[in-house]
Amino acid sequence: MKRVLAIAVCLILLTPAVSGLPKESERWIRLDADHFTLFSNVAPHRTKRIANQVGKLKQALDKSSVGMDTQSPLPTYIYVFKNASSFRDYTIGLDRKPARVAGFFVGSEDGNYVAINAGSGERPEEVVFHEYVHYWLDNNVPAAPLWVSEGLAEYYSTFYTRERFAEIGRPVFSHAAWLRDNKMIPMASLLTADTGSPDYHEQDRVGLFYAQCWVAVHYLMSDPESRGKLGDYFQRLNARQDPVKAFRETWGLSPEEFQDKLEKYVSKDGYAYYRLTFERELEDTSLHVTPMSYADVLARLGDLVAHNPPIQFESAEEHLAAALEIDHEMAGAWATLGYLDQLRGEDTRAAERFERALSLDADNARTHRLYGLSLLETFEETLVTGFEIYEELPPVLASARESLRRAVELDPGHPPSIVGLARTYVYEPHSDETLLSIQRGLEAMPSRNDLLLDLVIVSAHRGNLPGAWRILDDALRRRGESSMVRSAEGLIAQVAIEQAYDLVDQEEDVEAIRLLSETAERTTTRPIQRQLRAQATTLGTQVEEGEDLDFYDAAIKEANRGRLDDAIAMLDALIEKTEQEKLKLVAEAQREAMIEIKQETENITLFNRAIALANDHKFKQALQTIDQLLARDLDADLREEARKVRHEISKVTAP
Repeated sequence: MKRVLAIAVCLILLTPAVSGLPKESERWIRLDADHFTLFSNVAPHRTKRIANQVGKLKQALDKSSVGMDTQSPLPTYIYVFKNASSFRDYTIGLDRKPARVAGFFVGSEDGNYVAINAGSGERPEEVVFHEYVHYWLDNNVPAAPLWVSEGLAEYYSTFYTRERFAEIGRPVFSHAAWLRDNKMIPMASLLTADTGSPDYHEQDRVGLFYAQCWVAVHYLMSDPESRGKLGDYFQRLNARQDPVKAFRETWGLSPEEFQDKLEKYVSKDGYAYYRLTFERELEDTSLHVTPMSYADVLARLGDLVAHNPPIQFESAEEHLAAALEIDHEMAGAWATLGYLDQLRGEDTRAAERFERALSLDADNARTHRLYGLSLLETFEETLVTGFEIYEELPPVLASARESLRRAVELDPGHPPSIVGLARTYVYEPHSDETLLSIQRGLEAMPSRNDLLLDLVIVSAHRGNLPGAWRILDDALRRRGESSMVRSAEGLIAQVAIEQAYDLVDQEEDVEAIRLLSETAERTTTRPIQRQLRAQATTLGTQVEEGEDLDFYDAAIKEANRGRLDDAIAMLDALIEKTEQEKLKLVAEAQREAMIEIKQETENITLFNRAIALANDHKFKQALQTIDQLLARDLDADLREEARKVRHEISKVTAP
């Protein structure tokens, strides 16, 4: 099944070409802390200082009374460059001026990649702090509305430490200026805003939007009692409560009452912040510092380039090839080359490089995970209908499962490995391990909507249609993923049709028609509704048995196999030749439903393809695909979602 994946969008917009390899004479060190690893070409004492800043931010989040886990389940790699000259070749530049960029953050399933220019006159760690808070929040409250996500990230971006003290909530003066000079967005709009909201997208309101998110959080965090309720608010959101209702029940304020308090707060033009005291400085803990060989430097910088969208494939491969020329047995470099091949769709070469990496380091969890996910993607691209059930696993899927199982054994706490393993089970919905595996995946990464879709699929195919509807309505539909909702409704409809025909075989025609009619009523996707009603009409219409009916049944079987073009052609032929008026009417109804389903399937396929291309950092092709989709006949929900995706891709590719 082709998954709809979230697009990784960075803060800054354009990647210049890397000009060459780093100088061999430059000294780089590696610093391993409890929760992250730094690679740095600045002096060890300055590198430790930056490690201390990031470590104290984690400690501050631990103590900030919001009741969430700050332990990142993925590794965090921080690259510290000593000046703009060494930094510019690896950064995403702003308006083609990389020297003005202080730092950036990229999240991926391989880990969190942070790069900062330690020689910048600005505070480059503000970028790290802002994005770290986003990542921390995503891990704990995947349903967090935009106002609190952006507000908290901005609130902590000015985090400052000195000796054993940390100051939290220092003013963002640019936001304060916006608030002085502009009328606030209505709070009812802000509390429900998403990335498609006009207040978020309109260029002349972006500053005000971020400023108001910041001041809303600043106001709530300025009072200890109010700050302590933030954890309650997050619990309500995780329980899928409406954001406005959750806000009202947490703080006892309507949007209008909250806006009145904010306006008074802003008019005072005084933003208090609070100070935390730590038991010890991070520098006093054990920080393991080791010098890096030139091969290690090349491999690590190549890995950074390989994860920094839009990916510069040639540059990443140049770094990795140079590392392997020095040390041909660097397993990590071979694995990263395989990862790049997989992104390009060169599955055979990717497999060869993953095998090479495993021959050098058979117990490397990362390589097993990358190889398993590559095999899983290769398998899913061969599916005819998008979803199929297997009694015996195809060899490629079995190999993918084995690699991902080994990755989990070697690194039991790595969420993408757990999720990848869960995805291999959806094609065996009746296996005892399937539900447990998917539930483990959701526990590891609650924000993974594709696993919710898998849970709908498995529940439906196990005959639990009420459970499938409950997951769809109570979880998946509330997350606003309309393309996944369509997929889920289509799969539930498929199972409902199969159950209806089983009921007909048991001579329970009335119950079969009731099942199809009720499923159609709950479905929001028009082509699927039409198909269900056509099936109900078919069951309620008596036709003569014989060659024409057999031909009709064969056409339906072709459709259920995903061969809609063949099925439509067969129904066209049947409509032309049959003399049974009732059968002709039924065939015409089914034909119209199939044409709509075919169009809907093509639309969703284009949408998923655009997402996949964007996730592979092929942004030009992604934009072409989304434009092709927008030129088609779409329903309002899919058109709006496609426009949102186009906007997100455009933000990455804008000059």
